[in-house]
Amino acid sequence: MKTVAYIILLFLIAQNANAQVRQVACIFSQTPRGYECRLPDVDLSTLDQFEIVGGEHIPPNTDANVVSFMSMNNNFEVFPTNHLERFPNLQQIHITGSRIPELPPHSIFNRSTLTNLDLRSNFISRIDAEAFMQTTNIQTLNLQFNRLRGIDNEAFAQFPNLQNLDLSFNLLERISAATLVNNPALANIDFNNNRISHINQTFFSNVPSLLSFSFQTNLCYSGSFFNLNQPGSFNDMMTRLNPCFQNTALGLNCQFGYQFDGIEFEDRYTCLLRHIEAYDFGKTITLGGVHVAGRTNANVTYGWVDSSNVRFIIQSFFTTFVNLQGLQITGSNLQILQPGAFQGANNLKYLTILLNNVRTLEDYSFMGASNLEVIRFWYNNLEQIRQDAFAGLNLLRELHVLGGTLREIPPYTFQPLTNLQFVEFSQNYLEIIDSRWFENNQNIQQMMFNSNQIYAVYPDIVEMPFLTSLSLLNNTCIDAVFAITADTRDEVRTQLFQCFDNYPRRQRTLRLELSGNMLIEDDDGNLILEI
Repeated sequence: MKTVAYIILLFLIAQNANAQVRQVACIFSQTPRGYECRLPDVDLSTLDQFEIVGGEHIPPNTDANVVSFMSMNNNFEVFPTNHLERFPNLQQIHITGSRIPELPPHSIFNRSTLTNLDLRSNFISRIDAEAFMQTTNIQTLNLQFNRLRGIDNEAFAQFPNLQNLDLSFNLLERISAATLVNNPALANIDFNNNRISHINQTFFSNVPSLLSFSFQTNLCYSGSFFNLNQPGSFNDMMTRLNPCFQNTALGLNCQFGYQFDGIEFEDRYTCLLRHIEAYDFGKTITLGGVHVAGRTNANVTYGWVDSSNVRFIIQSFFTTFVNLQGLQITGSNLQILQPGAFQGANNLKYLTILLNNVRTLEDYSFMGASNLEVIRFWYNNLEQIRQDAFAGLNLLRELHVLGGTLREIPPYTFQPLTNLQFVEFSQNYLEIIDSRWFENNQNIQQMMFNSNQIYAVYPDIVEMPFLTSLSLLNNTCIDAVFAITADTRDEVRTQLFQCFDNYPRRQRTLRLELSGNMLIEDDDGNLILEI
């Protein structure tokens, strides 16, 4: 067993010798509180592996005395949790002008000394409720110029000492009563330049220390900044924000009739909504209109929103038309499949979302629509799919995601889709086809990945028992459509190997435990490693 362990270790050493880890040295400066580490102007997105190290002529124990970390335009693509572990006593973290898309659980964990967190100008669209676990002394949090559409009700609950919060220039649409809880010291809030159309009035009871409230340029208010230091200023603010407190129902009238565009079923009784506007998914929406003679809501099998400005799924489709089988949203600026969007969509089978602006499919995006059979997601500027986006869709037969900007797909994204037969991801920016995508999809018959940037294909993909067609037209390493039969399978596999040679090695962390001592020497007796 020890011999096997030694061989594994030697293999890992060889692999590590070949791996190029770029060292990025801090530029240190001394402040009255301690040292500041500032990263040089390096594009970290182009480096597969890197580590942050100290610069030259730095006194010993500097890491423990670093109180400030500064990064500007270094293009981090994930929050550098592991890289910051060497600085245990940080009081300030400034990472601005990067590409961080989210703050997952434990992004900033057990940072009892941290008081100032500045993440301006990133791509953050999601903050997990456990992102800041055991980090309780934050006083200033700056998330300006990100892509937040909503705030988890517990995201900032770890911050009882929070005094300054900047959420300006995001995509927020509403402020709920639970947006900020357990923040009694919060004095200054900036919601300027969002898309907020509704504020729950009880929100303000959660921030008793509020001194200033910036809310200019939102959908329900575009006036001036509120300074609450003067007598009567709070009541004046509440009066001026009154349009934001209204939550009256929005009534929309359908154009009822028979629509046919060659998709699904020919004779479908449809509720068509055209040239409408709806911004706040917290507002109650009622659907009405004049039916065709002899028809009622129970006869409506299709919903269609066209040429409108509707930023969310109108959930009333499913509660008003209980037999709805199809929903189509075209050219309507749809931006989010909000939580609960498909609640009550028990009979929905066909979903078409075309020419909108949904940049992320969040986890559990289609929860409630468990009978979906076909999803067409065409030209919506889609940038990201989270791993559990398709959870609960075990009846889905066809998945078409066309004309987005996807560069990668998490490994087990399609695992719930056990009945998937046709999958298309053409006209994106995908670079690899990973066999792990389809480990649980043995019923797939056709795949289309045309017009991507694919330079690596895992050849095991042809082993899927029912796969008959694999289309890879106009890609980096291959430009072909393969008809897969028992007679051609080996030939296709051989052709795919030209792409497989480009496939990036999968990185795995192995833990090796040894008892006793071990020396590893080369043929000349030079010591390589001693354990």
